[in-house]
Amino acid sequence: MRENTERRDLDSKDNDNESIQLPEEMWLHILSFMSLKELTNPVLLVNTQLRRLANELIWEILLKPFLNGEYQQFFRPEFGKSATLTIRAIMQHAATKADIETIKYAIEKKLIDVNAPLGREQQSLLYLAARHQKHELVKFLLDKQADPELPLAKLIKEEAQLRKTDQHQQLYERRLANQRATPECLYESSDFSYFNPGSSYRSHASMINSLLTALENRKQQLRGTQLTKEVVAQNRDDLLKRLFILDREIITRTDSSNHKLLYKAVSSRKGTVCAQFLLGNGAEIDAEVLLAAILKSNSSDLVQKILDHAGDNAVDLVKEVMPLIPTDSKMLSLLQPYTEGEKMSKKRKSPEVSERSDEAISSPGRSGIFALNSQVSNNPQNTKDPQSASVKLGRLG
Repeated sequence: MRENTERRDLDSKDNDNESIQLPEEMWLHILSFMSLKELTNPVLLVNTQLRRLANELIWEILLKPFLNGEYQQFFRPEFGKSATLTIRAIMQHAATKADIETIKYAIEKKLIDVNAPLGREQQSLLYLAARHQKHELVKFLLDKQADPELPLAKLIKEEAQLRKTDQHQQLYERRLANQRATPECLYESSDFSYFNPGSSYRSHASMINSLLTALENRKQQLRGTQLTKEVVAQNRDDLLKRLFILDREIITRTDSSNHKLLYKAVSSRKGTVCAQFLLGNGAEIDAEVLLAAILKSNSSDLVQKILDHAGDNAVDLVKEVMPLIPTDSKMLSLLQPYTEGEKMSKKRKSPEVSERSDEAISSPGRSGIFALNSQVSNNPQNTKDPQSASVKLGRLG
């Protein structure tokens, strides 16, 4: 037992030696040549001493000489715990304040990427600047190649939420009360900062147009599907038409769930207008799309348009989805003619029915049909029968 304890102690000493115990002055000299990415490397952060020194170096050399007293007061206590998280917090604060110089410095020193998420909600510098109506900062970030797709999607969703909020006026009045009681530097960073005259819905619309124009000027295909999915989810066909002109492949592109845009549109109770636009521009229809429209859209008009666009495939699509539709669905009456059409189709494929149909077309009346059918059944080889011929002539006479 004692030998095992001594062996563990020796192993522990060996591990300590492997972490390279150098004087603090030597580490400061070495770390000064490292980038932020290297300073926050997991291998480096394993050692508590190195993590503290690395964070201290980033603060003393890169940030402290540049940041004003407000930044130093707010963020210095947290910097020793995590330089990366603190830099993100500094960038959030700078974006809401439109502090272009601080953001420019951080980007140029590669302390942060212009499109890096700044928190759990994946908020980027561009989104925060746009949300807080900082037009000059938005222009600066776009010039620095900030990607407007995700910020634009977030703004579209937020605007829709504001438009449907019944308590919008109460929130605005609460914001005014907070403004009277709270210093300027604090209330602007609160959740009510965008509830002010002319800057909630209207200003969001203006900023949405600005970011979409930036996308159009980029003249490139969209890099993801989140923007288009949010557009159809909010039934913004005005934006969808502009995105379609920019990138016609949005109709055929699939998302991470292997669904196309039409599926997202019909799955939303609000996406009917966008769904009709996609149908009119060649979006493919399959059983999954039809089923989603039946179960989720709550729009019989949309389901009927899908069936109309499906054309000859409508019967097969209905056949495929029927077992999955609840018996109390209001769409059953809409689908019933297509199930009957399937039965008629089967009858048309039957040889006997086909033969009778041909005879019916060639016969002038109902009695003629029965006469010909009787003749065919009694004389399958189509041989002449003098007796039957004389009977027919007698009847005619």
